[in-house]
Amino acid sequence: MRFTFPTNKTVSLIIFLLYICILTLPAQAADIQVKTAVDRQEVFVGESFTMQIRVEGAESPAEPDISHLTDFTVRTLGGQSNSSTMVSNTNGDWQKITRHGYIFNYSITPEKSGELTIPSIHIVIDGISYPTRPITIFSREPEETSEFKLRMSLSQDTCYVGEPIILTTTWYVGKDVKNFEFNLPVLTDPRFDVFPAETEVAVNNPNAIEVPVGGDTVTATKGKRKLDGEEFLTVTFQHHLIPKQQGSFSLPQTTVACQALTGYRQSRSNRPFGGRGNDLFEDFFSSGRQAVYQTFVTPSNQPALTVLALPDKNKPASFSGLVGSYTIQAEAIPTQVNIGDPITLIITMEGSSLKHTALPDLSHFLPPESFKLPDERADGEIVEGKKVYTQTIRVKNNNVTEIPPLNLAYFDTGDKKYKTAQTAPIPLQVTATRIITALDAEGTDAIETKKKKIQEVIEGINHNYEGIESEAANQNQKSPAFLWLALLLPPGLFFMGYTLSFLHHKRNSNGAKRKNRKAYAALKKDLASSPQSGEHIHKVLQNYLAAKIDQTAGTITFADVKAKITQNQKKTTLLNELKQIMEECETLRYAGGEAKPADTGRLQDTLIALTSKLEEKIW
Repeated sequence: MRFTFPTNKTVSLIIFLLYICILTLPAQAADIQVKTAVDRQEVFVGESFTMQIRVEGAESPAEPDISHLTDFTVRTLGGQSNSSTMVSNTNGDWQKITRHGYIFNYSITPEKSGELTIPSIHIVIDGISYPTRPITIFSREPEETSEFKLRMSLSQDTCYVGEPIILTTTWYVGKDVKNFEFNLPVLTDPRFDVFPAETEVAVNNPNAIEVPVGGDTVTATKGKRKLDGEEFLTVTFQHHLIPKQQGSFSLPQTTVACQALTGYRQSRSNRPFGGRGNDLFEDFFSSGRQAVYQTFVTPSNQPALTVLALPDKNKPASFSGLVGSYTIQAEAIPTQVNIGDPITLIITMEGSSLKHTALPDLSHFLPPESFKLPDERADGEIVEGKKVYTQTIRVKNNNVTEIPPLNLAYFDTGDKKYKTAQTAPIPLQVTATRIITALDAEGTDAIETKKKKIQEVIEGINHNYEGIESEAANQNQKSPAFLWLALLLPPGLFFMGYTLSFLHHKRNSNGAKRKNRKAYAALKKDLASSPQSGEHIHKVLQNYLAAKIDQTAGTITFADVKAKITQNQKKTTLLNELKQIMEECETLRYAGGEAKPADTGRLQDTLIALTSKLEEKIW
C-alpha cells in the first residue's frame, strides 16, 4: 500500500480553515450574554420584588430551571422578546442592525431574614448552557407599627384531619396606603388544603373590594374596628383551611406589604403638570407639595392548631374523606319512560365543605343490568350554598321499578362518629316500547349476538363454497367444462358481490352526504312551517343531528355527538351550548302541552342561532 503525503499548499489550507473555526466558535459564544437583575436588594421578609433574567444575543432561549431558589417564593410573570432593529448611515452607507434579546420576569419573595443569595441560573440556548452571576439580597424581619397591624384567627383551635375550618385574616390600617399585597405562606403549605371561602358580599356593596393575595385576588370587606383601644380601618377576608395530617401546628406567618403616606415635600416646580410624582395633577392640586410614600411590611400572629386523626373503628368502605355534616337529595325527570329513554338525575348536596364533595360512583348503587350510565361523571355546580350534579341515565329493561337510594358517607364531628346520608328511592314506570341498540346496551350482549350471526353467515358461505367445489370436482371427471366452471365461478361470485356492495355503500354514502348538506335548511324549514311544541322541537333537533352524524334519529344523546367531533378549545364552548339545548329539548319534550309558547319560541331562536354557528365552525 502506498501513502500520498499532502502538499505544503494543502496543509496550509487545512490549518487556515481550522484556525477560522477555532476563532469563530468563541466569537459566537461571546455574542450571547445572560445576567440577572433585581429592582432592589434590600427587602423585608414577605415583601415581593421583581427579578429579571436578561438574555442578549438570542431571541428564543429555553425556560430556565429556578427550582433551586430555596430561600424564596418564586412566581413566574412570563417573558417577552427584547429584540430591536435600527438603521444607520455612515458616509452614505446604510446598514440595518438587529439585536436579539429576551427577558424572563419573576416575582420573588424572601421567606427568611438575613443575607440571602439568588444563585447562578443557567440559560440553555442551542444546547449550550450560559450561567448568570449570583446576586446577594438583604432581607429584614417585618415589624408591626402603631399604624399597621395584622391578625389571623381560626374558627376553632382543634379539629380532625379533613375537617374544614375558617381562617380569617384582618388588616388594621391607620394611614393612607397604596400598592398593598398580602403574602400567605399557608396557601402553599403541604400540610393544608386552603382555598377562598365563598362570600355573600354583593357585587354592588361599597364595602366589598378585591385584594391581591399570593398572585391571585380574593374578595374582602372594608370596615372599622378597635384594637388595643385604637380605632382602625380594616380589610378582612376568609379562607377554608383543611388539614391533611394530624399533629400540633403553628400557622406560618402572613405579611402584608404596602406603601404608606408619610408626609409631603416641596416640588421642584410649581407650574401645573410640572411635578415628578405618580399623579399627573399632583403638584397642581397640592399647591406645590409632593406626597412621600414609604414601604411598610407588617407581620401577623401565628395561631396554633391541633389536628386529631379520624378513628378507624366503624369507618364505612365508601368513606371518601368528608368531615363535618352533610345531606344528599335526588330527583329524576321524567319518571315515566320507555326503555332507553334518557332520565335526568339531579343530585343535590349540602354540607361543611362543598368544594371537596364529589358525585358518588353511581355504578355502586345502580346495577349495570338495569341502568346504562355515561362514562363521564358530571361536574358539580355550587348554587345558593348547595352543590348540584346533573347526570343522564337510561333504563335497560321494564323490570326496573325505581332508582335505588344513593349513599354519602361522612364523619360527623359533632357526634364524633361516621354517618351515612341517603337519598329516597325514586319510583319509575318503565314501558317496553323501544328496542335497545348495541350502544345503549354498553356493547356487550348485543355485540356478542351480532358476532354470532355473522359467524353463522360465514360458516354458511364456507359450507356452500365447499359444496360447489366438491360437486365441481365430481363433474370434472366427466367434462372439462365443469373444470372451468369450478375455477371461474368462485372469483366471479366474489367480484359480483364486491361490486354490488360497493355500489350500495356509495349510494348510501351519497345519500348521507346529501342529508348532511341539507340538514340545516331542513331544520329551519321544519321550525318555520309547523306549530311549535316541545315534542316538535326535540324531533327537529334529533333529525338534524341524525343527518350530521349519520345515526338514527330519536336515539341520539350528547355523548353520541361528542364522540363524532374532534375536541379542541374552540369547539368546547359550542359543544357545551349544544349539550345545554339538548337537555332543554328533552325537558320540553316531556312537558308536552304544558310548555309555554314563550319557552318554545325562545328555544326555537336559540336552536337556529346555535346550528348556524355549528355549520360555520364544526360541521
